[in-house]
Amino acid sequence: MPISSRVFILTLIAITIFALGFGVSTLVTESPPQEEGVVWQAWDILQDYFVDPQALDDPEVLEAMIQALREGDVDILFEAIDDPYTSHMDAEAYRLFLSGLQGSYGGIGTVLTKEADQLVVVRVFEDSPAEAKGIEAGDVILEINGEPAPEMSLEEAAARIRGEPGTMVALRIQHDGETREVAITRAEIQITTVSHQMLDNGIAHIEIISFSLNTPAELIDALEYIEDEGATAIILDLRDNPGGLLISAEAVASQFLDEGGTIYWLVDREGNQQRITASGGGLATEIPMVVLVNGYSASSSEIVAGALQDNERATIIGTQTFGKGSINQLIPLEDGSALYVTICHWLTPKENQVEGVGITPDIVVEGEDEQLLEAVDILTVSLNLPVFYDRIILSSYI
Repeated sequence: MPISSRVFILTLIAITIFALGFGVSTLVTESPPQEEGVVWQAWDILQDYFVDPQALDDPEVLEAMIQALREGDVDILFEAIDDPYTSHMDAEAYRLFLSGLQGSYGGIGTVLTKEADQLVVVRVFEDSPAEAKGIEAGDVILEINGEPAPEMSLEEAAARIRGEPGTMVALRIQHDGETREVAITRAEIQITTVSHQMLDNGIAHIEIISFSLNTPAELIDALEYIEDEGATAIILDLRDNPGGLLISAEAVASQFLDEGGTIYWLVDREGNQQRITASGGGLATEIPMVVLVNGYSASSSEIVAGALQDNERATIIGTQTFGKGSINQLIPLEDGSALYVTICHWLTPKENQVEGVGITPDIVVEGEDEQLLEAVDILTVSLNLPVFYDRIILSSYI
């Protein structure tokens, strides 16, 4: 951060302290040096990377910065920043977040999202502790270990629910308007992000539940398998996929696009645009395909869906997607914690905005069963294949 910016903050601090009748020594003794240093480090990072630097000049943000320095609590600063995806992770949350990207973690076996200040379960893994306790997709988490979940960022809430296998987490859940308390024993959750199965007529159903470090390799395995099985078409299922690593989204899109095809446009905080393209060598650049999305398809899922739609590579079926058109960077701090900072936005290949809007499917269909059947219909007609609806339903849902 420029020296002048620090001087400005320090001047505001001095004015505030004088107005309140405190001395500078009071500020120093009430704010431990390490914690104060972390607050300054966080402020410097925001000045250098945050997508909307002008927002940091807001009087409420500056006042929060002063309070964060006084109390040695960096979270106070982030509570004042009007960005739902910019947050602070404590050291344990940071460690658990990184472990989740590796393909396994200690937790209860759910996928969460934050919607209208509610923490919502969008997926429950089979044979997980959450499933055993009756938690279902659509449930709202009201409290975590007695603390209000709506006041937490998504990352903070996820970190509080995760933990060492064998330990307990207490949740207050709302399901269909009714609330209940549930205590769940955490377990080691192994994440396979890509699953696949062959439907009738050689149509392959490939589902990606998130974008982790392992996702590109898992997708390649799935594509090689369905090729060996003689697949004639692909249904790529991105429903309830909250996103994940940007590099994984780029690698996934590259499996379906020709080399040089636009995946998305990156827009930095100065408004400069950079075209991000497919790397080439994809295994499925010509096979007919459709993509399934819904309101919980977010971030990296939207990047892939938008790329395939705008390149006219696939028909998009389902409902309007979530609308996260921003990119975040995870930046560690000196105390072992980390910042999750929105650093830029992205646009689809045709330069359509996604942030707060989402992607509109080519064919809007409500209902999971209906969406899958519509996908099969589209591919069946385009490939002039016989129809076996009963067998498709049987093989997909049993």
